[in-house]
Parts: sequence; structure tokens; C-alpha cells
Amino acid sequence: MPTIGEVLQSYQLSRELNNLFHGNAIYAAVGDNDASAAANRIAGIEKVLVYDSDIKEDAEDLLSNADPLVIFFIENCYYPLLLIEAGKRNIITLLVSAAMNNAILHHPRYERCFTMDAYRMFSYVGVKSPGYRKDFVALGVEEEKIFVSGDLKMDMQRLSLTNTEEKEYRKKLGLQTMKVFIAGSISSDEIKPVMDTCKRLLTEKDNVKCIVAPRFLGDIKHLTEYADVLSVRTATKTALIDGLVERDRVDVILLDTYGELGKLYGLADAVFVGGTLMPFADKPLGQNILEPLFHGKPVVVGPNVKKDSDIIDRLKEFWPGVSIGNSEGLSESISFMLSNKAFKEDYAVVVRDLVKFGNNFEALTGKLSEIYDMIIRSERTC
Repeated sequence: MPTIGEVLQSYQLSRELNNLFHGNAIYAAVGDNDASAAANRIAGIEKVLVYDSDIKEDAEDLLSNADPLVIFFIENCYYPLLLIEAGKRNIITLLVSAAMNNAILHHPRYERCFTMDAYRMFSYVGVKSPGYRKDFVALGVEEEKIFVSGDLKMDMQRLSLTNTEEKEYRKKLGLQTMKVFIAGSISSDEIKPVMDTCKRLLTEKDNVKCIVAPRFLGDIKHLTEYADVLSVRTATKTALIDGLVERDRVDVILLDTYGELGKLYGLADAVFVGGTLMPFADKPLGQNILEPLFHGKPVVVGPNVKKDSDIIDRLKEFWPGVSIGNSEGLSESISFMLSNKAFKEDYAVVVRDLVKFGNNFEALTGKLSEIYDMIIRSERTC
């Protein structure tokens, strides 16, 4: 799980594994300290290992030290040498919550798996939806190895916001009946256009608050510095929850925790999905548009959406302002959405008809049970 995006998909997987493989430790291999901090918050993960370079020696060391029964790759094949070394040891390997398109296949982070012809080495591939089967067959994966695992991003337990939780958040964050703009998972290059948009909203509209969630917590310092230039008052979510700041004296709340954004989208009246206007240098595939849509919230994205872009194309048929080409368009679209109650209600209906979130993971749990039985039989015959 090299990045936070993959880590956040492991909540449900961890629960399923603990239910089935009780007594066996779950380790997480992550690519950096931010991902490590996020993984340490997941119940059931016993140890977090930083695996930041996929070279043969590191792969051998990790496998020797962890001695895993099963290895899960979430969403993408990002460690092909680890996959190859695991195959030499006859370790079961799964790619789950998997998706594929040309942008993914030829992305610098994942292209090595393609050029090394490694996809066919997975013991099983669990795809997000049936439509992805053909893409992995084209990569040499045997069709009988492919099953539908569902999309682990859409973890109802992690995303759902109860009425009680909403009331508590609104009280502690000083939102009450205010309209809320959320900019989620923004890149460092998006700090200026997002904060400029917040400044415009606060200047032109009454009863508005903004929540800004940087993709990397280290950017909170830069957000605060630029907010000071704009004379915009900021505070972290943690400071507000702990009562360290007067709620009425905060214009923009900076989300300084990992794993909460998907739930907090339920508070929004308008959402900008980060990493789409100015993409991340090493991960220009855009961020997760499904989490705000899960709550039926109006979203705005930049031109760099390469995952679930078909959904954005359909939403553009309802309202072209969903997709913007520059920072000026961001302010205009967000301002429009906050000013039109009827639009928000109509948009929620469109999303409900367009995107189906009723995922179940019976196929995934069935595959895990099958693997568990296989391991037990193997141990008995050793």
C-alpha cells in the first residue's frame, strides 16, 4: 500500500481478514511516513513496514522477515519485484479492488508491472466491477483467476455519516446551519486557487465556511501561510475539536487527520476534488470522486480526472460546470452551487440514478474463505 489512497481502502479488507484469519498477524507494507501514519490507525493491523524501494534485495528481506501466507496488493501492481519474489516462494498473491485503463497501465508508477509482464503472476485478481475483466485478460491473467472483489473505496462503514455524527461535527466545528465548501485531497499546487476561492466565497457570501483537506499534512503549513496573506482565519480540525480555538473566529478549517475526509464530505454543500486541477507530480490520475458522490454532493473537478471519468462525462450532461479548466472556473462553479438550493436537490437525484453504491463483498469474502481453506489443508499435509 504505497500511498494513503490504498491504505484507506484496507479498512474493510482488514476487518474481513481478522474475522477469517484470526490468530494470524496482519502487516502493512507502505511507501512513506504519511501512509505509515494512516495505516497505524487501522484496527487489526499489527505492524506497519515502510517498503519504499522495490528492489530485489528489499523484497527478499521483507519476505524473509514477515514470512507471509498471503500478500494483498490494493488497486494497482506497484511492487512487481515483490510480486515476483513472492511467486518464487509460492506465496499466494492477490490484486484486489483492481481497475485498469491506459492511463493506469502506462503511468510511471505502475508501468514496470506491465513491462515485466508481471500481472499474470498474481494468484488471483479481484476487479472493482465486471467490466474490468477483459482488461486483465488482455494483460495475460487467466480468466479463471479473476473475480469481482468490489471497490474497497466504497466502505459503507467508513463513509457513512449518521445524524448524530453530523450534529456533533457541526457543533464542534462551528458549522451549525452554515453552507459548507470542502476542497478534498488537494495538491500543493492547488493551495493558491483553493484558498483564493475560499476568500471569494467568504467575501461575497454570508453564512459560509470552508474545509480544506491537503493530500499531505505537511502542506498545512503552506495553507496557513497563504491564508495569512489573504487575511483568512484558519484553524485545524483537531484544534477545534479540542476546544483550543474559538469556533466563531475561524473561516477555513484545515483537516489535519487521515481517514476522515470521506465521512466529512457528508457535511458539504459543494465539493472540489483535488489532484484534478493541478495533479500530483508522481500520481496524476486524479483523486477519488466517488466519496463525495456517495453522499450525493455536487462536485467540481479539473481536467485531469482519469479514473471514473465516464461518471464525470455523464454529470457534465446535467451541468457543464462540473468540469472546469482553470482556477477562475473553480470559484464560479462553487459559487453557483452554494447559491442554488434547487440545483443541489436535482443533482442528488442525478447522482442517485447514475452511480450505484450498493456494493457487497460476498465474492471477496468467498475468495478469502477459499484461500483460508487452501492454507489450512496445506499446513495439515506438511
